[in-house]
Amino acid sequence: MYGLDEVRAGHDDPSPEPATSRASPKPQRPDPAPVRVPTGNGGFLVVEDAPLDATLIRKLLARSFPEAPTRIVGTLAEAVETLPGEFELILLNLGLPDGHGLDAVLQMLDAAKGIPIVVLTGMDDADLARQCLEHGVQDFVVKHTLDEATLRRAIGYARARDHAQRLTQQLQHVDRLAAIGRLVAAVAHEVNNPAAFIRLNTEELLHQVSDLHALLEGPEPRPDAESLREWLDELRTILVDNLDGVERVTRLLRDLQPLTKSRAQNIDRVDAAEACRSTCDALDLRPEHRTHLRLRLDPVPAVQADPGRLGQVVANLVLNAMQSLDGPDDDDEVVVTTSTSGPWVLVTVRDTGCGIAPEDRARIFEPFYSTKPKTKNTGLGLSISQEIVQSLGGKIDFESQPNKGTCFFVRLPIAEAISSDESQLARPSPPLTALARRRILLVDDEPKVLEALGRCLAHHHEITLASSGHEALAVLHDNDRFDVVVCDLVMPGLDGVALIERIRAQYPTLTHRIIVLSGGAATPRTAAFVDHTDLPILNKPISADMILGAIEDTARRAAPPRAPR
Repeated sequence: MYGLDEVRAGHDDPSPEPATSRASPKPQRPDPAPVRVPTGNGGFLVVEDAPLDATLIRKLLARSFPEAPTRIVGTLAEAVETLPGEFELILLNLGLPDGHGLDAVLQMLDAAKGIPIVVLTGMDDADLARQCLEHGVQDFVVKHTLDEATLRRAIGYARARDHAQRLTQQLQHVDRLAAIGRLVAAVAHEVNNPAAFIRLNTEELLHQVSDLHALLEGPEPRPDAESLREWLDELRTILVDNLDGVERVTRLLRDLQPLTKSRAQNIDRVDAAEACRSTCDALDLRPEHRTHLRLRLDPVPAVQADPGRLGQVVANLVLNAMQSLDGPDDDDEVVVTTSTSGPWVLVTVRDTGCGIAPEDRARIFEPFYSTKPKTKNTGLGLSISQEIVQSLGGKIDFESQPNKGTCFFVRLPIAEAISSDESQLARPSPPLTALARRRILLVDDEPKVLEALGRCLAHHHEITLASSGHEALAVLHDNDRFDVVVCDLVMPGLDGVALIERIRAQYPTLTHRIIVLSGGAATPRTAAFVDHTDLPILNKPISADMILGAIEDTARRAAPPRAPR
């Protein structure tokens, strides 16, 4: 193989004189096996400050790739100004006036925006070559090994690798689309079932209300008390089923939220034992199930976690364990324990239930896979729990025996000592007894949501409705003496974020009297607001108790409202 000096001596002229005319001819070595070179659509950008080397590289490129134009620049600054351009490949020297070694590579990679790079350098440094390749260059060629065949091979390999990378990205994109399609289909199936019976039930309610109107207005005798009681019981059953269907959809959407990662985790130092205790205390368990829940929580070191998401893991595991009891007897129990194991805090949830069948064990962490009835489980609890635990640097595993029970093990790394205060789980809202009547401003652009909120709250509070951010500002301009402002986040025109900023600037007494309603942070702006706000956020759909509790909690925490003018 020719060195660079030999290339200069023997290959400058496109038509060198025959070897027989030379005084000391070099022995001819056979060319390497030809490399299949994909045809590129663009040209070459050569970043080389040595004029002679640049000229030789241009000549070698012209011989091997006559169809590809070549542009030569002498500095990184010139190269950055030239990009982006119609280039399919960059040949980069690492000894430039304004860039040297790996630093030159990193600057060019940033400017190239995906154009493959081949390094041509006089630095014969194996460690540097490894670093360049690890950061994304396609090849590393030392100048003293350079000849026409070597250059053709390097460019051919670079093109092939770039093509392979693009194919891989396309396949990954196709896989992501397929995964999204499967997820959408699964979500549609889970939503369509309750939507079907909610719609049918609602249509039946409308028919029965029409029958009631006809009965009251017609000549037929009115039903006796017993018949009327049976009729009301049927209506109640329909309404309870509808609420159950809404709860199923709500639970599904809640379980899907961690997969979107739209809200940043509030990572802090968390007492895992206290998180388990608080979560279990807050669970909505039937009395016969709560009597079988045992907490054996030893003191443990703090872990780095999002308190809410850690609580979600514990809640998912405990609820799954309770469902496995299936009519608990006196000997059944669900035991939650905390302990320390080496560098880990260990949280275990053990039950004496039916266990997991061998054929189901490989699939229990799959999204939407569940052995329980759909009315009890969305099939997302364990997959979400696994995603949360892994995002915290932990591990989740289980042991199970049919008809003897199951034990889930959650291992979380012990937090390193930091100066921040210990995290505390949010305390619950005060009980809804003897609510004080307050003045509430409701802001939502969805008329039916606004009307429903108004009907719900009017039993307890004095309500003013605003269907847009601008309408809310007009209301506040006339009278800003409200105890609480309940504001939707995503609205056309003046959205919730802008409205809250205006309220804080113009009506500072309301700064801590705002409750945010969110149907989902649909834009980066609203997602950033949700991640960083200190205001209470209620995610739709909400219940009457949720909104009433939040109003009472907000009003109690805030200072008394300003006196009338």
